[in-house]
Amino acid sequence: MERGVAQQLQKNLATLKADRGKVITTNTLSFLSQPGTPHQIVFVDPPFRQGLLEETLRLLETQGWLADEALVYVESEVENGLPPVPANWQLYREKVAGQVAYRLYQREAQRRAPC
Repeated sequence: MERGVAQQLQKNLATLKADRGKVITTNTLSFLSQPGTPHQIVFVDPPFRQGLLEETLRLLETQGWLADEALVYVESEVENGLPPVPANWQLYREKVAGQVAYRLYQREAQRRAPC
């Protein structure tokens, strides 16, 4: 992420008084490969045409980054169609503008087997 973009995001967090918000500038796949803490809302907008979306979504689900009923906002290239998402994600909203598809998914809590 460019330095100016990170600085603007920090300013936006300050404006919103989002004390728990963080701007992290590192390799996304390496970062998401670590065990995560659950988040209620996640925004995913990887660089286009670099093949990062599918692995990013998989890591969010498998590494504990999402709360039970998290919302996941995803931007992707229109030409790639719907990205493969975990079975417990339901498409909530979808819109296309030019070459960009915007999708909002609602994650359903994983059902646990009865004891």
